[in-house]
Amino acid sequence: MQYFSFIVTEDDAGQRLDAYLASLLPFSRSSISSVIKKGRALVDGVVVKPSYRLAEEESVELYVEPPPEPLLKPSSIPLDILFEDEVLIIINKPAGISVHPGAGREDDTLISAVIAHTEIRCLSGWPLRPGVVHRLDKDTSGLMVVAKSEIAYQSLVRQFSRRQVFKQYQAVCHGILPEDEGIIEAPIGRHRRHRQMMAVRPSTGKPAATVYRVERFFPPQATLFLALPRTGRTHQIRVHLAHIGHPLMGDRVYGGRVGLIGRQALHAQLLSFEHPIEERKLEFSAPLPEDMQELINHLSGGR
Repeated sequence: MQYFSFIVTEDDAGQRLDAYLASLLPFSRSSISSVIKKGRALVDGVVVKPSYRLAEEESVELYVEPPPEPLLKPSSIPLDILFEDEVLIIINKPAGISVHPGAGREDDTLISAVIAHTEIRCLSGWPLRPGVVHRLDKDTSGLMVVAKSEIAYQSLVRQFSRRQVFKQYQAVCHGILPEDEGIIEAPIGRHRRHRQMMAVRPSTGKPAATVYRVERFFPPQATLFLALPRTGRTHQIRVHLAHIGHPLMGDRVYGGRVGLIGRQALHAQLLSFEHPIEERKLEFSAPLPEDMQELINHLSGGR
């Protein structure tokens, strides 16, 4: 019997159970539904129907038989480790690497490199994303925390869902932002036609807010700014900046032009939270990667 366990994040709350599990596992929605109907899915320890609507922080367990082949293989990708102890690891993720595999069974991911480096004793998230408590897009660089134990995982999930984790990003967008400092408030949901994309959805989206603070203008071409998301919606910074007419440079999905940089100019610069065991504040920073620094140098005329 193969065991799967997940904690429902704020971003996934409201989904049907069968749709939620199908989005995380390499099985069809119909096969997932069949397993749920056999009583092999539990939400907070209770057997529920495939149509059950999930709430934030609920635990989801699924038992599948016969067991599938192993889904996660260790990878020898080098890791830029900023901190590690018995219960967690902090990594500066490069752009171009996915955090965890999807249904396409991508092998060279951040989490496959982590399990090659150290033991993950956390059942939550198995088999595709053990210990993964938050996400960065494949082409976003910067700070990630991965839990190595179940206690650390549960603590970090609670901190993220209760917005007790401080996250700050550096980004470069097209054009000149209207103010030196501001807030973008616009609800975000799945795009009506392109289901891999997100969009501002005034009537059906979930509340989302992003604070920005300008670091430098490059008139009339671009703005370097800090982004402090108050919520954690998928693609939030990218969607919000595109919504106000200033897509991130290099973000071909949301309208940014590719040329000066080959991916969205977005970097998770600062990450701060409470240590799950020692109850002390941890804070980490990651310098701008080379491609973003080269972009800024070009925009400033090499100065």
